[in-house]
Formats: sequence, structure tokens, C-alpha cells
Amino acid sequence: MTGLQMPKSEQRSLLLVILAVPVIGCAALLIQRYAGSAIETQIVALQDASAALNDQVIACNQTIARVHSADFSDLGRRGTLEQTAILIEALNSGGQVRTSDGYHVTIPPESDRDIRAAISSLEIAFKDFETSAEHCRDTAETHDFVRDSISLNSCFRETLDAYRSRIESQRQDFKSSQALSFWVLLTVMTVTGVLTSRYLLNRLVDANTAGTAPTLEIAQRILQFARELSSATAESISSIDEISKSSQVAASSLGTALNTAQESCQIVGSLGEYTDSVARLISEITSISEQTNLLALNATIESARAGDAGKGFSVVANEVKQLANVTHATADNVIKQVKGIQASSDATIRSTQNALELMRKSNDSQSDIANAVEQQREILRQLACQATALASEAESFAEGTRPVKIARNSDVQWSRSFGLS
Repeated sequence: MTGLQMPKSEQRSLLLVILAVPVIGCAALLIQRYAGSAIETQIVALQDASAALNDQVIACNQTIARVHSADFSDLGRRGTLEQTAILIEALNSGGQVRTSDGYHVTIPPESDRDIRAAISSLEIAFKDFETSAEHCRDTAETHDFVRDSISLNSCFRETLDAYRSRIESQRQDFKSSQALSFWVLLTVMTVTGVLTSRYLLNRLVDANTAGTAPTLEIAQRILQFARELSSATAESISSIDEISKSSQVAASSLGTALNTAQESCQIVGSLGEYTDSVARLISEITSISEQTNLLALNATIESARAGDAGKGFSVVANEVKQLANVTHATADNVIKQVKGIQASSDATIRSTQNALELMRKSNDSQSDIANAVEQQREILRQLACQATALASEAESFAEGTRPVKIARNSDVQWSRSFGLS
């Protein structure tokens, strides 16, 4: 089995994360153009923090890709979403997880440490970037460009925090939910990249610098980002459709299992009723055998009084008595068996009812997952539209024409329409 390579759709999506962060660095360069010498030191620090953040994003992506190829070589026969879900579930389960088909996945401790260290370093770099941006705001709080850049950074923080909240609210045992969480993360990062790119493009238009070499280079980068985003979004929509189909199949199977369990519970309940009827019949047989035994005893007494004439009757009475005793003993044994069946039936009913309750909860969770999938599909559809618009604006700027400027507030409203903030 050959080593597992990072799936193309994930490579493209992760590339968007890498492309989004350097755009912030470009924004820092424009800040330096417009802010003046009073904040040059803070601008340099902001540029350094942006570069460090970019390096950490790349390092984190490379670490995850390496773990995919090194530690999951036996998962090549599985689909992209299932591979991703298994990786996430293994990370959330202390590095080990057993799949439904019995395959045991173990992430080596060193790989687990590498991934967590990379994510930790990425968060530290992001905090450093925020700190540098705050310093710029403190020094030049009245400067429009710096103030608006800080607002954009705040929007980034809101979406990131909302992503974490959404992941916690959707944490389930279903693999489709784990994979969906992965796509929510990529969506948040790409939304941030679109916001940053569009904002930067608007600032270039404001600066009236169309046609100059530096701005053309930036516009080309934004155009490349938009085209990559369009391609990756199309693949993401396809993957979301795959999740939706898997959720529908799981919901259908769960519904069938729920109906089967309900039927089983009814059958076992009917069995309990039958055993109750049998127990009542056995009680009547026991009562009859006791009365027969008593009558045989009376017959024996009367035959003894009759002397020789009653000897034959005495033999018959004795046989009847023995048969009555055997009947009584057999009835007792049957009663014990029936009580055992009743106890097993009661236990089966309780277990089935517990299973039904778990299935109902699982069915509710599956419905929540299906709703989340639909929401994510709508988000990706909007993202595809925004990517197309961004590509058109960047291409117009690169050709020297002035694209229609879009207000920053509309971008913030667009991001919030995703339910991410």
C-alpha cells in the first residue's frame, strides 16, 4: 500500500489559508505608505508578526500533511472525508481510535505532539499579530487605514471565536460531524481571506495607484487567490454533498433500526403476556393436582374401611395419588421455567427501551447534523459568489480600470450572514 498523499481538495483548501495570511502582510505595507513616520516602528513589528503568522500557518499545514502521509498509509482505500474524520477523531481521543469496521488507528505520540505544538505556535503567532495591530491602533488611532485594519482584524477574531463555539456545539460521535467541523474551519479561514483581499483592493482603489508595478503585483495575488478559492469552493460543495448523502444514509439506517427495535420491543412484550397466561394455567393445574391428591387420600381411607372388598379400589387410589404428586412436581418445574422466562423478558424489554431511547437521541443528533450540512452548503454557495465577484474586481483593477468599491460594512454584514459571528 502506497503512502497516503494529502487529498487534492484539502490541499487546495489549505492553500487558501496560506494565501489569505500574506495578504495581511500586504495590508501592512500599505499602512506604511499612508501612516507616516510616527508609527514606522509599530508598522515594522506588524509586518514581522504577519510574516511569523504566515510561517506558522505553512508549518502547521505541512505538519498535518506529513502525519497524513506517514501515519495513515493503510487508509488509502477510504474516502477523503472518512480519512479526515478519522484523523480528527484520533486527535480528540488521545491519539487512538477504532473505526466501525474494526480498524485500529494510532497517531504516534511524536506526531500528536507535533500537530498540537504546531497549532499552539499558530495561536501564539496570531496573538502576536493582534498585539502588534493593537500597538498600531494605540499610536495612530485616528488614522482611517489603521483603524479600519483593526476592525477587519476584530472581524477575524469574531469569526475564529465563533468557529470554536460552533465546533463545540456540534461535537458528536458521528464521523460526518467531525468531517463537517473540518470544513467549517476552512470556511472561516477562507471567509477571512476574502474579507482581507476585498478590503485591500478597496484601499488600492482609494489610493488611486492602479497601473503601478507594486499594486499590480498585489492585484495579481488577489486574483490568484480568488481563482483558487472558486476552484476549492466547488470541490468543497461536492464534499458537503457527500456528507449530506452519508447523513441521509445514516438517518435512513437509523430509522430502520429504530422501527425494528420498536417491533422487537412489542414482540417481547407479547411474549411476556403469553408467559403470564401460561403461569396462570400452570397454577390451575397445580390446584387440580392438589385436589386430586386429596381425593386419592380419601379414597384410600374409604377402601380400608371396606376391607377385602375395597383392596382393588385402594390400589387405584394409590396410583391416582402418585400421578397427582408427579403432576404437582412437574407443574412446579414449569412455574420456575416460566418465571425465568418472565425475568428474561422483563430484562429484554428494559434493554430494548434503553436502546430505543439512545436511538431516538441519535436520530435527533443526525437531524441536527443534516441541518448543519444544509447551512454549510448555503455558506459555500455564498462564498462561491463572493469569490467570483472578487476575481472580477481584481481583474478589472489589474487591467487599469476602477472596480466598483464595496463598503467595508457590507463585507462585515456578509461575514455575519454566515452565522459565524
